[in-house]
Amino acid sequence: MKGFTIFGFLMVVVLLAGCASTGGADKLTAEDLFDQFVEAAYGSDGMSAHSSITMSGTLIIDDFGLEGPVKTKQMAPDYFLADTEVMGMNITQGCKADLCWDQQPGQSAQRVQGPPLAILSQQADFFQWENMDKYYDSLEVVVPAEDDASRYHKVRAVRANGDEDFYYFSKETGLLAGSELMIHSPQGSMRITSRLNNYREFGSMLVPTETVQETPMATIKIVVDEVSFAPLSESDFPVPQGL
Repeated sequence: MKGFTIFGFLMVVVLLAGCASTGGADKLTAEDLFDQFVEAAYGSDGMSAHSSITMSGTLIIDDFGLEGPVKTKQMAPDYFLADTEVMGMNITQGCKADLCWDQQPGQSAQRVQGPPLAILSQQADFFQWENMDKYYDSLEVVVPAEDDASRYHKVRAVRANGDEDFYYFSKETGLLAGSELMIHSPQGSMRITSRLNNYREFGSMLVPTETVQETPMATIKIVVDEVSFAPLSESDFPVPQGL
């Protein structure tokens, strides 16, 4: 279920509203693309339009015939919780500021530290798109593969430990179209490729209602069918006992 870790990151951070022209593509910097994305995604009120978000949907792993409900919650500035159920087993991940945890079926919750903490801390940051330089030492626009060059801008993002992540933005809409992220887990490191599809409007934002993740183990699909901006509180993010 390592793919579910990435599900939390993509589902929360890709809360999009509106679209934008991406003219002057040859002169855009990585910072320009992220700034443009924020403007296109969140409209005139920016990322402060909402302070809480809850998403509900279904996680599907066709390779193993698995399917189950999934829910993520996020609250500004740095609260995050993701829960899913597959075959009657629950998987939970969460963050409160710098305290992040992971709880696998039948195991006690483990505090996340080291390289895996980078992704969880980033996804817990409600305003991460305005803080990308906090998570990466360098950001630069690079040339996509030839078959994608006409459709996407590609940003290479390098962390302090040398890990390279890539973000793809649609030239037509300015929206995030996908990513390639280096993920670390007790089972090892892997690169996860994600595609974001079927945007729908929820509360003046556009949300990708289908995310497809390619992992070394399986292809994982997350389908969103409900989004709420109802206020959340600290009690909605309980820290497991023992942490």
